[in-house]
Amino acid sequence: MNFLERRRIRKTSVEVLRHAHHVRSMREDVMGAADMARLSSAIQALETARNRKNCDEMMRGVEHLSVVIGEVVPARSWPTIREYVEILAVALSVAMAFRSYFIQPFKIPTGSMQTTLYGIHFEPASKKQLTDLYPLNCLKWFITGEWYHEIRAVESGRVTMSVNDPNASNPIEHGIFRCQVAIFVDGVRHEIAEPQMSSHVQPGENVLKGQVLASGMKLAGDHVFVDKVSWNFRKPRRGEVMVFLTNGIEGLKKNWDKHYIKRMIGLPGEEISVNPPYVAVNGTNVTDHTIGAIARDSLGNGGYRPAEGYGDAVLSAAGKTFRLSQSQYFAMGDNTRSSFDSRYWGGVPRENLVGPGYVIYWPIVRWRHISR
Repeated sequence: MNFLERRRIRKTSVEVLRHAHHVRSMREDVMGAADMARLSSAIQALETARNRKNCDEMMRGVEHLSVVIGEVVPARSWPTIREYVEILAVALSVAMAFRSYFIQPFKIPTGSMQTTLYGIHFEPASKKQLTDLYPLNCLKWFITGEWYHEIRAVESGRVTMSVNDPNASNPIEHGIFRCQVAIFVDGVRHEIAEPQMSSHVQPGENVLKGQVLASGMKLAGDHVFVDKVSWNFRKPRRGEVMVFLTNGIEGLKKNWDKHYIKRMIGLPGEEISVNPPYVAVNGTNVTDHTIGAIARDSLGNGGYRPAEGYGDAVLSAAGKTFRLSQSQYFAMGDNTRSSFDSRYWGGVPRENLVGPGYVIYWPIVRWRHISR
């Protein structure tokens, strides 16, 4: 027996012994006494052979120990699949723990935070482009969150439309839907055309089956990571984008058990008012950070305004004030024209706060840190 063979035998014996010790440690609480004795005896025999440096004895010890391991630990069915399942289970457990204690993903559902954060919305698109054809459309969606969408007639017939907004005198302007419109063809209801979709027909027109009625580019809402750690070590700051639970807020009773995302305007004990286009804290207009930029209309949001037309709102008119308690925060959407926020229902309790929005992680083209 040459040097290389002896070296291979010694290396194999080390690996088999390591595996045997692992098996004994892992199964000593479920293994029978007889099997444990056999395994320990085989381990002892191989260790003795190694101490004697007898390669023939080591070979026999390796073979015998391998047989004993196979008998006391029967082979499992579908071992590869079981291993992948175990790995996946561990990965999911780690991810859930991380989500529970450190960072939580959150999807922006509406346009109340535009132009800072975008919700799901449509943009006009009259026809497909090259990038809207398979498989390029999958790559486009992954990078930009955009997906071309069409509404086609399922029957031939005359087009009628039902406007969901009673205040919309003309739901279609310059070929663009300005509000939600339900489309009917020969009395058959189709999908609802969303605002900013392109219109291909007018009420009263006759269309053929399969004809495009409306089209548009659907944009996925921004997906953000919420920092669940920072506010455990410091106080929330004015201007931070805050995610909070709606539970216990009386004005949001119909929407309890949901998460909202707004900008933190007022801190505990402060007096809040709206002096269009500014929001004021303790009588002084806020002019710094994003709040000041919104007031100056630098972001195209139109500035701040009170909840006009809602007499029971806490800030129903300019100059009206609302005093926060020592455990409340005041939340407002950046797009105050379409944000149901603290102007209507008051403060957010401290225990409802989840954390500040930290970063937009998808769509990829929107990736950036969320600033104050």
